Amino acid sequence: MGFSRDLWSRLSTGAAEGRQAWSRGLGGGAVERAMWLAFTVLLAIPIFVLLALAVIGALALTIAAVLVSWLWSVMMRAGAVRTRGVTVIDVSPTRSGP
Repeated sequence: MGFSRDLWSRLSTGAAEGRQAWSRGLGGGAVERAMWLAFTVLLAIPIFVLLALAVIGALALTIAAVLVSWLWSVMMRAGAVRTRGVTVIDVSPTRSGP
């Protein structure tokens, strides 16, 4: 318990010191501010690009899976797929009876 309290104290003290440094302009120099801004931008842009690529990739995979599923069902209905002894159960809602 004492360890976590000590850690929290150090983290909150570090955060307060960081806020004070930011309000002072990171030491008061414009060069330091510009370097910090450049570092933040150079770090943030690749992260957002990677996140965007991940979202686009997930959407593409989802669309591809839906299209393949739809195409498979169309081919099954047309009789273009031979199942070689595998029983295919029709579970479509339009079928009546058991």
